[in-house]
Amino acid sequence: MLVVEREFLRRAEIPRAMVNLHLARFTTLDAPHSEVRDKGGQFYSISELHGRHPTEMSMLRWAYEFLLGS
Repeated sequence: MLVVEREFLRRAEIPRAMVNLHLARFTTLDAPHSEVRDKGGQFYSISELHGRHPTEMSMLRWAYEFLLGS
């Protein structure tokens, strides 16, 4: 269901640590909304994420730029 984008790797600083960020994508055309919801997750549209924490916004920008350049 998910495949890792091996060319994408970023590092981000969070309080007291540096973390590696990986990007994965769904292998299906439609996102698995019910499966994600069953696990307590949720999908958001890009417009709903406006104003989130700057680290989250940077992560979103990196993924968006990577996918546009693919």
